[in-house]
Amino acid sequence: MCINLFTLQNEQLYMKIMKNTFLASALVLGLGLVSCSKSDDTSAQKAEAARTALQSGTWKIETYSDDGKDETSHYVNLNFTFQSSGAVSVSGDSNTYQGTWRIENEGYDDSRKESEVELYLLFGSPAKLVELSDDWDIDSQTDTRIVLRDESGGDGSVDLLIFQKN
Repeated sequence: MCINLFTLQNEQLYMKIMKNTFLASALVLGLGLVSCSKSDDTSAQKAEAARTALQSGTWKIETYSDDGKDETSHYVNLNFTFQSSGAVSVSGDSNTYQGTWRIENEGYDDSRKESEVELYLLFGSPAKLVELSDDWDIDSQTDTRIVLRDESGGDGSVDLLIFQKN
């Protein structure tokens, strides 16, 4: 009888341990899913806010710095209109140019500890607009200003592009 009682107590202890392990695992998994979901939600909200802002009027380039060199003067008279179709129209200098744009939600960047949303710009001509063709990280944004950056090449240099709403 002692052996059976001892075996029964071990089985009950084993079941308690397994139940607690299962509950702890479920809790950790649940917290992980909630934190991923929150980050994804933040990225989605940031992407939608950028999309909405860009489509709500015309924009000009406030600043363009290429590898630390100020190139803003090449873009002074240009106005950018971002259309919901993904087309971007650039007018000024008595010319109109066409390109494409899109916003991509890249999710959460663990190394930077923030949501990563990118603005993709693509132009075929002229050269000064082709220079802007890239995947730009959205650093900050409001309804009237969007700050973009791009780490170019492998040397760690950074390009900066700031759009200001007209």
